[in-house]
Amino acid sequence: MEFSSIIFLRMAAVVFSLLLLVQLPRTLAFDLGIQSKVCGTDHVAYLNSHGYELFYINGDVVDKDVFCKALKVYYANNCVFEGHPGSNYCGLNLPLVELPANAGRKILRRLIQEESTIDNLNNHEREIKHRKSALSPKELFENLKTEFRSEVELLAKIDHRNLVKLLGYVDKGNERLIITEFVPNGTLREHLDGQRGKILDFNQRLEISIDVAHALTYLHLYAEKQIIHRDVKSSNILLTESFRAKVADFGFARLGPVDAEQTHISTKVKGTVGYLDPEYMRTYQLTPKSDVYSFGILLIEILTGRRPVELRKSTDEKVTLRWAFKKYNEGNVVELVDPLMEEVVDTEILNKMFGLAIQCAAPIRSDRPDMKSVGEQLWGIRMDYVKSVKRG
Repeated sequence: MEFSSIIFLRMAAVVFSLLLLVQLPRTLAFDLGIQSKVCGTDHVAYLNSHGYELFYINGDVVDKDVFCKALKVYYANNCVFEGHPGSNYCGLNLPLVELPANAGRKILRRLIQEESTIDNLNNHEREIKHRKSALSPKELFENLKTEFRSEVELLAKIDHRNLVKLLGYVDKGNERLIITEFVPNGTLREHLDGQRGKILDFNQRLEISIDVAHALTYLHLYAEKQIIHRDVKSSNILLTESFRAKVADFGFARLGPVDAEQTHISTKVKGTVGYLDPEYMRTYQLTPKSDVYSFGILLIEILTGRRPVELRKSTDEKVTLRWAFKKYNEGNVVELVDPLMEEVVDTEILNKMFGLAIQCAAPIRSDRPDMKSVGEQLWGIRMDYVKSVKRG
């Protein structure tokens, strides 16, 4: 009863914030199609709700600089803009006309190629890492060396069964290599895609969630110095033969605040689209709660089997968090469960799992629990699940 009350009280504080997130399409300040012989057809959207901004090009989240540069490229090529309520953004007076949409994304492809390196993992996952075009080759090389040494130093400080172990490294001349323990059973994403044969059952998914929660709790609270992972995602979760989870890839990890009075560190945004904390993207302030947000997205992914952004889905289902919250709010959690998982799970258990995931993915960091609390709540859910299985 006490556990249920905690969930209810915290969810009450989160629901309003997430309703704003679900309503983002209705608070569009900028939503337009673009068409010309040069441009092809693209969709650009600028969303603003209570000062929280998101910029999209064809469903992909981009930063403001890329967004404005895209508009300027379209504008310079005499592209025609249609269907948005305003007429001025990024310092441009945009020409409007009503035209039917046709296929084609020439300008977008060119812009993304110039501004980003797209790492398409497993032909599905899009991770956009913006190039530092202003840096000289020497400066870029030095930055890569710094990132490498940072990862080595962080890995050397950690020792936990749910984190990959550092066995050694090579740093000689232009050669850099990190040697970690071998985890033989592939990534969590591969298992969710069914690439490893047997589909994960609910108990395995719950245990994996608990393992990841334990790993992040250790990094945030019990490591020699607080570590924020910054890239928690399904392709960075490795599974052992017994389906224990190990969190990998510390390339984006950062040490947390050193001063006890310091609440955050200010840093450039790094991570993977779909898992990124919106408050971190907006303020450039990184805290352990950024990992909590990513974990919430991951938990929804584990339960639904869907990636954070599903570009091939209908508009209502493209952003998995928004789709999941809508279904959860309507009381249709059974419809959220991964259809590949042919197992009937108690609705109360599903409500608690999705409720916790949505709480972690609250748009405002103060509404999110810390990872220790998340782990404790998952243990409570596990106990309830075991009881429900015994009842049959």
